[in-house]
Amino acid sequence: MIDKKMHILLNSSFLLHKLLISCTVFFGSDNGRSFGGNNEDGRNPYTKIWFLTAERGKYGRMYIGYNNKICQAGLNEKGLFFDTTSAPGYEIPELDGHSTYRGDLITQAMENCKDVAEVIALFKKHGPFIDKHLPVPTVYGIIIFGDSSGDAMILEGGR
Repeated sequence: MIDKKMHILLNSSFLLHKLLISCTVFFGSDNGRSFGGNNEDGRNPYTKIWFLTAERGKYGRMYIGYNNKICQAGLNEKGLFFDTTSAPGYEIPELDGHSTYRGDLITQAMENCKDVAEVIALFKKHGPFIDKHLPVPTVYGIIIFGDSSGDAMILEGGR
C-alpha cells in the first residue's frame, strides 16, 4: 500500500511541476561559513551569469538572470547574496516621512553594501521599494539577502 501511495505522490508531483512555476532559494550558515543558492524555475531556458568588475565606489558583483539582463540573484565581492522570488504585488500607500523611491535599490545594495545591516539601512533610508517598471508604486515579489557573517533578511510586500 505504501508503494502505491508513493507512486501516486511522485506522479502527481511531476504533473504539478508542469503547471507550477516557483523558485527555490536558500541561505544558511554553519561554523563561520555562509551558503546561499537558488534555482530559477521560470519558463525562459536562456539563463545567464554575468560579472561586473569593481569600479570606483562600487563593489564587484556576479549576477544570475535570463537573456533579458534582469538580475534574479547575485553575489558581491564582500559576500552579500540576494535572490528574488515571485509573489503577488501590493500597491504602496505614501508613508509618513518617506517618498516613494523609483529606482533600483537591489543594484544599489549590491554595489554599495557589504552586509545585511547596510542593506537594511539603505532600504530604511529610501522608504518603500517598488518595481520601477509599473505605473503604480508596487512591492512585487520577495527579496532575500544574506551576508558572509550569516546574517539574513527577507523583504516582502504586504499590508
